[in-house]
Amino acid sequence: MIIYEVLRLYPPVIQIKRVIHKDIKLGDVTLPGGVQVDMHVLLIHRDTKLWGDDAAEFKPEKFKEGISKATKNQACFLPFGWGPRICIVFTIHPQCGAHLILHKL
Repeated sequence: MIIYEVLRLYPPVIQIKRVIHKDIKLGDVTLPGGVQVDMHVLLIHRDTKLWGDDAAEFKPEKFKEGISKATKNQACFLPFGWGPRICIVFTIHPQCGAHLILHKL
């Protein structure tokens, strides 16, 4: 529960980008094919409509009955990308960059 809650509040993947391959209608909006859609995981993980009024608070007990109960059966727990069981994609970057030393061979 603690690990899930840490991943919810501080996900290693903070944004998911997808390209739409054909026109699609989402509610009242029609998105044309070729458009890139960004999902901001940080905003999804702290959305009070999905997680309750205490969405910004550290409360591991949210996960005491599993992920699906914590998210009201919504696919909104995305710590490593789309869905809770996706393989980790290492998208975290060093804060001050990575120092490289190049040698001529």
